[in-house]
Amino acid sequence: MTISRKAPEQPTDSMPESMTIADVAKSLSLSTATIRSMIFKGELMAYRLGVSGRIIRILKSDVDALWTPITISTLLEVSHESEAY
Repeated sequence: MTISRKAPEQPTDSMPESMTIADVAKSLSLSTATIRSMIFKGELMAYRLGVSGRIIRILKSDVDALWTPITISTLLEVSHESEAY
């Protein structure tokens, strides 16, 4: 008699894609320290997983949300801010 076991269910397409801090740093060409700083400042949302909370993941959608298009008005704002210093 053989007992067949089902394979664990694979994540569904509805599960959001997540990334490690190192993955995010590499994809944005930044250091892991910069990514951790962004998380600490609240600029990038991160989530703790597991009982210990040591596993940290960042949703790809949150990384994608960091991208802001540059317009002439934003360039002028940055230019005026730098002149104030």
